[in-house]
Amino acid sequence: MVEQKSDVNPVELQRRSPLQQASRLAAMGAALIVGMLHVSGLWYQAIDPSVLLDAGRGMVFILLSLGLMGTARLSLVLSVLLALTGLVALLSNPSEACLVHWLELFLLISASSALTLQLARSD
Repeated sequence: MVEQKSDVNPVELQRRSPLQQASRLAAMGAALIVGMLHVSGLWYQAIDPSVLLDAGRGMVFILLSLGLMGTARLSLVLSVLLALTGLVALLSNPSEACLVHWLELFLLISASSALTLQLARSD
């Protein structure tokens, strides 16, 4: 078989637009802060199963923030899905909304915009 040469440089495919970089960086920072806030609940709340589950959820946010430093789409998709659970908590009881819920909403917006920009660029 004859190989076809493409005119697209693989390095060019890896480059991201400034808006995509900014939205991914914002999502990474929000995921890291949300994760730290969830884990810090271990120090200022009485230990019970819901606090431990919340701290475990925070560890997942911290690990996702490490994944958001890369270029893969999986971390963006997982960030959007995990932030959606925070949106449900925010919408179910808005009178008890705290900083973590608003940061999860910001994470949802920034990760979904980065994912949309990355999908639009790859087409």
